[in-house]
Amino acid sequence: MPIYGATGYPPRHGGKRALSGVSLRRRSERSQGCRGAARMESRQPMTPKHLHCVLSTDRELSDEEILRYYAARWSIECFFRQAKDQLKLDGYRVRGRRAVKRYWILVQLAYVYSMFESNSDFSDGLDLLRKRKGHSLVEFIYRAAKQNIPIDTVKKQLHVA
Repeated sequence: MPIYGATGYPPRHGGKRALSGVSLRRRSERSQGCRGAARMESRQPMTPKHLHCVLSTDRELSDEEILRYYAARWSIECFFRQAKDQLKLDGYRVRGRRAVKRYWILVQLAYVYSMFESNSDFSDGLDLLRKRKGHSLVEFIYRAAKQNIPIDTVKKQLHVA
């Protein structure tokens, strides 16, 4: 992923950099996803896999200030990525303002509940809740079989008939 060619710097325009505040940093394997903290490390090799480019149009900011702003926003970016990928935040089919607000509230509630249940992060909580749901389904089918409940009745109760 060479961003600006071999030099790693943005193209120059009129003797000045086209963008100021451009900072190329190496990132660790742990910081690549939303599970880990956004930590920049310099121990990794400068390969395309480890490059992380942070851009800013504010020419007055130092590299450290840009990274501080980026780190402060990282948790928000993680929430939206996980909410879209795991909770289908971007997949709603409602149009009314009130309905959209309700959907957003439900997504946020599911996100917080998942974190609360695992006492950890969202992904661990969601995995835990999905496992619980699977266990509960298996237990339901097992109890129904033990009680000789007809399979058609079980299918109706599971809404698969």
